Amino acid sequence: MKNIDKNKLGIYVWFGYVLPMKEKLKLIRDTGFNSVMIWWGDEFIDIDGDKYHHPDLVRFYDLYLENFHLPFEKINSIWEDNINGIDVKEMIIKSIKDASTYEVPTVVLHLSEGSNHPPINAIGLKRLNEIIDFAEKYNVNVALENLRKPERLLDVFKEINSDKLCFCYDSGHDNCYNGNIDILNDLGHKLVALHLHDNDGTDDLHRIPGEGVIDWNLVLEKLRRINFNGIFSLEVSQAYPHPKPYETPERFLKKAYDSVKKLHDKYYSALTSNSAIL
Repeated sequence: MKNIDKNKLGIYVWFGYVLPMKEKLKLIRDTGFNSVMIWWGDEFIDIDGDKYHHPDLVRFYDLYLENFHLPFEKINSIWEDNINGIDVKEMIIKSIKDASTYEVPTVVLHLSEGSNHPPINAIGLKRLNEIIDFAEKYNVNVALENLRKPERLLDVFKEINSDKLCFCYDSGHDNCYNGNIDILNDLGHKLVALHLHDNDGTDDLHRIPGEGVIDWNLVLEKLRRINFNGIFSLEVSQAYPHPKPYETPERFLKKAYDSVKKLHDKYYSALTSNSAIL
């Protein structure tokens, strides 16, 4: 993958507190993070405002904009021969153009929603090929995220060969839904984005690393083996809408920052010294 500043620590802008976008970004910056991932949809416009203002806001607070996370409502329709499938394809293509306009290198995409979704088929693959053609034209990565059925990603990567078809590794989903597939090992050569968070192995809780059962040494070692040199980014949230007693946004972000910095520093120390992470 492309070399970037290995000292960047990132977080998704939604971390469980209903706050104006400006306030969230300022809190994120003041905590010590220097990179963010943002939602590229209109579902939260009443809270966050117009998404087209967000890239400039991110940069106003001197933060790096790592990727857009695309909406996944009706995403199952991409595999169906109906108008919704066409609309979803066009939404993704429009988002790729937006990413290029705002100089955002990557969009993150779900290929399904929930546990009951259509199988991979010719019509969906045709649409994905059209999407990737646009990604190549606009020089934007389309990073597919591992979800409930990680084998679906492997099948898609077998069918579509492009440098712009990439991988977003979600540690929480991997812990809950891996199905004995080592997705980070299998698709590590395509890795361009991380969603780091923890859980108890039974539900996708988006907890701070160390608050669940994930073996973080194992995750770091897998990253070391593929020579990952990107941003350590969190996708964590407090227990919305019921935070822990007296858990302020500042305290939550500080805990999150300390956790990911510890992982980051341990990882890059081992990578620099070419030593295994134990």
